[in-house]
Amino acid sequence: MKTTTMIYPVFAFVTMTSGCCCKKECVESDVIYKIDFQNFNYAEIDTLLITNYVKGSNFITKADSFYNYGGLVGQNTSSEPKAINLSRELDVNKYDWQIKLGNTQTKYNISDFLVSKEVCTTCITGNDYYNKLTAYKINGVTQTAHSSKGGGNITITK
Repeated sequence: MKTTTMIYPVFAFVTMTSGCCCKKECVESDVIYKIDFQNFNYAEIDTLLITNYVKGSNFITKADSFYNYGGLVGQNTSSEPKAINLSRELDVNKYDWQIKLGNTQTKYNISDFLVSKEVCTTCITGNDYYNKLTAYKINGVTQTAHSSKGGGNITITK
């Protein structure tokens, strides 16, 4: 009888707290998997040369680069931003990034990423946090990141 009496409170506690603190609704947004391009046609952005530079090197010390081909998400109309999935993730904590449009040779330098720690879930056992991209600079101009619990986006506007 004593064993059964102890099991109920333990079972209730485990059931109430099992969903907490597991970031199941939050995606870290300090790693970028896609870029939105506003006012571009698809031909301008179907090939991207993406180069990462040592953070704070003023785009002088190159670390790596890769080409990104295609990757258009969905059936974007001409008035919507064109979301491009990246073949590699962009880590905003380690590098500054340069996006070069293949057809036009136009360059966008992306740097000065501002990442904040936000509460994802509040639990009995304590809060669970995730990193949220809140701002960045494109060619020296500060931009507000479009972040949520579902991840972060960078938008490049022509």
